[in-house]
Amino acid sequence: MVGVVKATTCAGAIVIPGGTALPYTSGLNCGATNNMNSSTTTPCGSGSYQGGLEALYSWTPTTSQTGLSISYNGVTWVGIFLYSGCPIGGTCLASVTSSTSSKTLTYTGPITAGVT
Repeated sequence: MVGVVKATTCAGAIVIPGGTALPYTSGLNCGATNNMNSSTTTPCGSGSYQGGLEALYSWTPTTSQTGLSISYNGVTWVGIFLYSGCPIGGTCLASVTSSTSSKTLTYTGPITAGVT
């Protein structure tokens, strides 16, 4: 996905196709602005990680499932946030933040098909 427009708003999010076989692997497309911060986004874990550049991905599954795991390796002081709906106005489902360069967010709840 290198070379894709770097989205920082929901309308321009990088779309992961709903029928994509899991696990899905993608390179990070880092954003160039800070649209998702404590004044615009529903709090999700540590607010200290909502004050920098972001990359936004959108995924709407074609079948309902339980649980999801998102991993990231490569840069320190990064947070992973999982929202139902757009982060700006959406519902926080899970988050993980740390100073380590490798982290995994594990969500064990239901994920409903057709709901972004």
